[in-house]
Amino acid sequence: DSLPSSFDSLHASLDNAAALEKAGVKVILTVGGDASHNIYQLRFDAGNAVSYGMSQKGALEAVTSNVASVFNINAGSIEVGKAADVVMWSNDPFELSSHVSKMIINGEEVSTQSRQDK
Repeated sequence: DSLPSSFDSLHASLDNAAALEKAGVKVILTVGGDASHNIYQLRFDAGNAVSYGMSQKGALEAVTSNVASVFNINAGSIEVGKAADVVMWSNDPFELSSHVSKMIINGEEVSTQSRQDK
């Protein structure tokens, strides 16, 4: 399919996030349109941004602390007084083969077991 999914994607380039980061712009990555049911796609999009020149640190900030900062949410980084929600990965979180190894929500470890594990 060679047609763009929206006018926003016309003339878009896969290295836009890297170019914006290099220019000093606070970058935020998000899933497009009404795709909140595909939120897992966000980490793959961040991985693509890294593969096209964005720094690993910049990609992580683009899905965590930059979002919190722009929307004035007291989260997005590990600091005293912020929500204690942390996800630990088996490897690089932006790699397809990585999986969640530990998850802490509100300071309490929660199970990462799913129906696929059974």
